Amino acid sequence: MDITPCVNLRQEYGKRYKIGREAPANSWTDPWYHVLLCRYGHIYPHSATELAFTSNRRLKATRKLAATISGARILTFGDDGVTVAFPAEQLETVLELVKPYRRRRLSEAYKAVLVARMKKLHEGKQKTGKNSQ
Repeated sequence: MDITPCVNLRQEYGKRYKIGREAPANSWTDPWYHVLLCRYGHIYPHSATELAFTSNRRLKATRKLAATISGARILTFGDDGVTVAFPAEQLETVLELVKPYRRRRLSEAYKAVLVARMKKLHEGKQKTGKNSQ
């Protein structure tokens, strides 16, 4: 059985944005279950060349998205939200409207502070003989 390839959101955008999984996914191996988490909903693969945005409430942004993005179309329009499909090439433009959650990044200086703190904590446990087991 051949599985149609899709845009791998985790591979393409996972370093910049928070990526989640749909409920039925047991692992990260199937990119069809990856979702890009946003303030107003989430983005998921819709086909091999398209992505879709599902809002968690009715928003002006989704209508604007459908009106301004070339190739975008409204799939569902309900009381609790809207689903809009759009070409994968338009993702950067869509992200400006739907406000994706960005991954937290630590500066190198702060990483060094955290490493030093953990080393100090680990040394203290070894001297007192306390283990976390």
